[in-house]
Amino acid sequence: MLDGYWQNRPSEPVVERLMGTWMDELEAFSPDEIQTACRRWTRENPRRKPNFGDIVGLLRDRRREACKPFIADISRIVREVADRCGVPEWKLRGHGRPNDVCDARAEAMALCRDLGASEPMIGEFFGGRDHTTVRAALDRWEKIKDRRQPAAINDDQRAEAERIMAGFAGTRTA
Repeated sequence: MLDGYWQNRPSEPVVERLMGTWMDELEAFSPDEIQTACRRWTRENPRRKPNFGDIVGLLRDRRREACKPFIADISRIVREVADRCGVPEWKLRGHGRPNDVCDARAEAMALCRDLGASEPMIGEFFGGRDHTTVRAALDRWEKIKDRRQPAAINDDQRAEAERIMAGFAGTRTA
C-alpha cells in the first residue's frame, strides 16, 4: 500500500502504465527524433524530469519547423482540390469523415506526397494527424484515383518542390 511513498521510485504498475502511455504517444516519431528531443529537454531543463507531453511538444514543434518550406505548396494544393471538389478547405483539414471529404482529403494528401512532403509533415498540416492516418489516406487514394481526375501539378511546381526538398535535406541535423 505504501509502495512508492517512501521512495522516489514509482511502483511497478505505475511504471508499466507510464511506459505504455509513452510508447503510444511516441510511436509516430523515429528513435533519433525522440533522442534529440530528450537531449534538448535535458539541456534546457536540467532540474526537471520530462513527461511525455513535454517531449511530444518538442517533437511536434520540430515537425512544424520542418513543414514551413512546404506550407505554401500544400496550402495551394488544398485550395485547388477544395475548389475542384466543392469541399471547403476547413473540411479538408478537419476531422470530418463523409466520403466526399475523405476522397478530396486523400487526393490532396497524395498530391502533397508527390511533391516530396513526408507523411508526418502532411499529417501535421492536416490537423495534426498521425503518419499512419496519412498512409491510410494514400492507400484510399490508390483505390479511388481511377474514378477521379486529380488536380494537375505542372513541371515548374514539381521543380520548385524538389529545390525546397534539396535545401531541407541539406539542413537536416541528427
